[in-house]
Amino acid sequence: MDSLIKRELCYCSASFGQGSVHLFPNLSEKENFAVLAPKTMKQKTILLVEDDSVLRNLLVDLLDDMKFSVLQAEDGQAAVSLIKAMKGENRQVDLLLTDVGLPGLNGQEVARLAHTIWPAISVLFITGYAHGITNGLSLTKKIQVLTKPFSLTSLMQKVEELVSSP
Repeated sequence: MDSLIKRELCYCSASFGQGSVHLFPNLSEKENFAVLAPKTMKQKTILLVEDDSVLRNLLVDLLDDMKFSVLQAEDGQAAVSLIKAMKGENRQVDLLLTDVGLPGLNGQEVARLAHTIWPAISVLFITGYAHGITNGLSLTKKIQVLTKPFSLTSLMQKVEELVSSP
């Protein structure tokens, strides 16, 4: 947990027409960061789907620090391959954390497939474009959206909330 407390906080954002990440220090949240240690007892599995390698690596590090088992995919097709492999091994994914605007299969399509395999899966969409992103998937306690720019503290809270919900 020491590496989690020492990590610099930042905001992530996207530009219209292209995914981009801009990192800015967010020092005002530092005092809150240490109290967000994982509350879950059993290690949960998160499938992270993000095409921006900088943001993906940042999120993998954060989720690892939070003691989650993290699978990662750089696009929708790679996510589908991981989902099928997990299903074949009779393994569960507890949370799908996915960007919406992915090359090839988008985040909504990946979420629909994951939901058919694991009906109880939680989904957290991250996007810079909130309007209409769920396209037929209604937002519920287990399907939520986090709009860029977001703080890492906000992301951590959403992840904990979603993996802890029954």
